[in-house]
Amino acid sequence: LKLQSSAYENILRVCANVHGSPMAANYSERVLNHMLQNQTEDFCVSSGSLSSCVLAIDRSGDTWRAHQKLLKFVSMYKNGPVLRNFPHPACATSLLNKLAHIMHPAALQQAREVQQAYGDLLDFNVEFLKGYMNVLARHGMAREAEDFMKSQKERSAALWNLLLFGWSRARTISQCERIVEARRCLDEMISESVENGVEPDSFSYCSVINSAAIFKGTADQNELCRNLAAQTYGEAKRRNITIDHVMYGTYVKTLRFTMDSGPERVEAIRDVLDEAISRGQVGRLMMKELSRLTRDELNQLEVKNVVAAYEGRNNHHKS
Repeated sequence: LKLQSSAYENILRVCANVHGSPMAANYSERVLNHMLQNQTEDFCVSSGSLSSCVLAIDRSGDTWRAHQKLLKFVSMYKNGPVLRNFPHPACATSLLNKLAHIMHPAALQQAREVQQAYGDLLDFNVEFLKGYMNVLARHGMAREAEDFMKSQKERSAALWNLLLFGWSRARTISQCERIVEARRCLDEMISESVENGVEPDSFSYCSVINSAAIFKGTADQNELCRNLAAQTYGEAKRRNITIDHVMYGTYVKTLRFTMDSGPERVEAIRDVLDEAISRGQVGRLMMKELSRLTRDELNQLEVKNVVAAYEGRNNHHKS
C-alpha cells in the first residue's frame, strides 16, 4: 500500500479536478474509504487526500454533502485514532467561498460550523479567516463579522474591507445606521493604520459610500447619508486614494438615491461626471445609474458625451 499511496492520491486529485460529475465524487469516496480501511503504522491518509475527496464532492454540485464530509473528517481527527491528519485549510476555505454565494440561512449556518470545527486547529490562517468573513459579509451579518474580526490577533486590510462590505449589505438596520456604522469602522481602520500599517484603499471608501445607496429614506435620512457619502468621497480624494470607475459610479448611485430629481441633483451628478470623463473612468455602473435618471435630467447632462467616453474606455481596454 505504501507504494500505491501516491497512485491513490493522484486518483483523488483527478477526481477533484472534474467539475459537475457525481460519478467522480462517488469514486473519490470509494478510493478514500479503501485507503482508510488499509492504514498502517507506516502509512496514514494525508491532508491532501482528505481535501481532494471533499473538493470532488463539492465540485460535483453537492456542497451540502461536501460540508458534512469535511466536518466528519475533522471530527474523526479530533476524536482519533482513525485520522492523523485533517483536510487542509485551503479546502475549508474553498467550501466557505462557495457558501458565501448561496444566499440561504442554511449556508450561513454551515459556514459557522466549518469555522467552529477549524477554530481550535488553526493558529492564524489569513485565507481561512477571509473565507469566513466573506460569508458573513455577503450574508449581511456585519455585527457578527466585526465581533469575529476583532477577536483575531491580527487584522489585515482584507479583513477590514470585508467588514466594510458587510456593513454595506447589513440587514435589519436602517439606511442611516448602515453608513454610520460603516463610517465608524473606516475611522477605526484609519486610526489603527498608524500602529499596524494597514491602510484603507479604494474598496474601503467605495464600500462606505455604497452603504448609503440601498433605498430612499426620509428627507432627513437622505441628507445625513448624502453628507456622510460626500465626506467619504472627498476624504478619499484628499488622501490620494485611487478613484476608479467603480467609485465614480457608486457615488452617482448614492446621489441618485439620496436626492430628488431636479436641477440640484443634475449639478451634483454633473460634477462627478465631468471628472470621470476627464480621467477616462466612465464604467458600466455609471451608465447603469444614468439610465435610471429622468429623460429631462439626461438631456441636461448631455449623455451623448458620456456614452462616447464609455465607448472610448471600452475600446482602449479591448486594444
